[in-house]
This record gives sequence, C-alpha cells and structure tokens, in this order.
Amino acid sequence: MSRGDVLLVRHAERPPIPNGSWGRELSITDAGREASIELGSRLGSIPRIVSSPVPRCVQTAEALRQGAGGSASIEQDRLLGDPGVWVMQPELAGPQFQAGGARGVVARQLAGAVVPGMRPLTDGASLLLDLLLRTAPPVGSVSVCVTHDAVMAPLIGHLFGQERVGPIWPNFLEALRLQFEDDELVVQWRGRYRRVSDLDPLSGLD
Repeated sequence: MSRGDVLLVRHAERPPIPNGSWGRELSITDAGREASIELGSRLGSIPRIVSSPVPRCVQTAEALRQGAGGSASIEQDRLLGDPGVWVMQPELAGPQFQAGGARGVVARQLAGAVVPGMRPLTDGASLLLDLLLRTAPPVGSVSVCVTHDAVMAPLIGHLFGQERVGPIWPNFLEALRLQFEDDELVVQWRGRYRRVSDLDPLSGLD
C-alpha cells in the first residue's frame, strides 16, 4: 500500500544545557521557533506529528504545525524521549549519561558494548522503526516525529554501519527521511540511502 513520507527530526535550537543538568526544562530559542515554522511551511501537508514529551520537542511540534497551516494532530510518545527508546532503566542509564555524555553513551552503543540500563541496539532500532512505520501518513503528505539527538544517532549509526559518532550526530531540525517504494522502506540520511524490508526492517539492509 502506498504511503507518504516520515521525518524523524531533532528538535529546534535550544540554549546550551548547564553542567550537571539534564536540561529538560529548556525551551527552544526564538530562532529555533522561527526555523520550525519555516520548515513546517516548506513541508506543506502534515496530518500528524508525534513528539517526545520533553517541552522543547513539543514546542518544536507546535511551531511545525503552525507553519504547515495548523491542522496537524500532535501526539506524544515516550519512545521519542523521556526517557526514549534506548533507556529501559533510567536509574542505571542516567549515571552513564552523566559520566560520559550523550555522545559517549552512543559511541558505546554503536561499538556493541552493553550499557547498563540501556536496550540493545538492534532491539531499540526495531522498536523505533516500528513507531515510524506506524506513523506513516497517506500518500502525498508527510508525518513528523520530533525527538532528540541521542535517540536519532544510534538508529542512524545502526542503519548506515557507522561507528564514529561525530559524522552522524544530527543538528537542530535535521531529519532522517523514510520513504516507501512498493513494499520497501527507503531511509535517507545526508545523501545516503538504505533499503529496508517493510516486514523485517533490520534484515534487508543493502
């Protein structure tokens, strides 16, 4: 069945996170809000937006909806953040992030390490891809999932076989695009493409 595109988008620009803080309370900046509105206007028809419950993601979703004309529904899903698809036990995973930072944790994930409190890479990738597939809109429109860099980066690294964190780290409002061709999922990231089986998402990589 034909379906429209899905974008997995990092939230808009926010201020720097203070040392020792999770930064959950931080809002997007005025520039981030304007950029989100502009992105929404470029995307056009957005029937559905799914967001991490963290305020900066919800604010990004609201600005995207405004730019797209204001008709999109906005839902929240904790697989996209708070704590996100990779975290199973926050009391164990939290100290890992505090000690090594998000990039350090993601580097360990992509290297195949067992990170306390974290879901295995293949399991988390399957769950996240399933959410994105379920979010797919009717053909001719695009749905958006708004999330965080530390949610996106492990999936990108896993799909594209990238173990170095730097080259895959998403910028504010940068998107991983999912398109559907017949029964196959085509994933795009910074000019690179992967075809993924619609029925068994992680077994059909090129």
